[in-house]
Amino acid sequence: MRLMPLIVLGSSLLAGCVPNLLSGEVDGNGFDVVEAVHFEFRGTDPGTSLPIHPLTVWMMPVEDSCTAWPQLAEDMRALRAQLDGGQDPNDFCVEWADRWAEFSGGEPFWISQIRLQAQPRGEEETPATDYPYLDEDGETAPSGPWFDATFAWHDAPTLERCAAIFEGTDYVPQQFVATAGNIVVKSYTVDEALQGTIVMDVEAQGDDPISGAFESTFCPAAGDFDLTSPLLL
Repeated sequence: MRLMPLIVLGSSLLAGCVPNLLSGEVDGNGFDVVEAVHFEFRGTDPGTSLPIHPLTVWMMPVEDSCTAWPQLAEDMRALRAQLDGGQDPNDFCVEWADRWAEFSGGEPFWISQIRLQAQPRGEEETPATDYPYLDEDGETAPSGPWFDATFAWHDAPTLERCAAIFEGTDYVPQQFVATAGNIVVKSYTVDEALQGTIVMDVEAQGDDPISGAFESTFCPAAGDFDLTSPLLL
């Protein structure tokens, strides 16, 4: 409950600041957000015949992530095909690490996925509203828009890390989920832009809640983004 009094303060401090920002630490690691992109779907649940409107915001560590992240996944699939085709693992790891260096400088990074469920909402209510945290697996059914979030920490994808995979060490990002908080969508343009503020608690966070803001642009490719891709061999 310590989180809620900080929401108004956190939102006011963010006004006029960096458009895409997450402050605080999770598992001892801070965030370096470069841009935010999002995907949205508007439709009807075939099982319930009720309207659905999920919006997923991705806070990414590189510019042009709408193109760069899918391209990295495609490049990694091509590299894996070379390995399956008999490429020497040492040569594979050199190419693997080089490709990661192009993407992230070989540094570790966060990818943050924030899921905004804009339904259920009243007929006159737009997606520009409050989204309190809701445990999707909890016993309480949602009575209004809600959010949950997952943060994936990707270790430094170095040549040494690739070599460790061949010694039997899994290389998958660590994932941490939100446990409380509130997101406010302040402006929304369908299939174009989404802007808002964030205050939430996350597993393994530091002393302070995770707070920030996003000015996200619509990215059709983000409908296929994966928190873990393309790190698995």
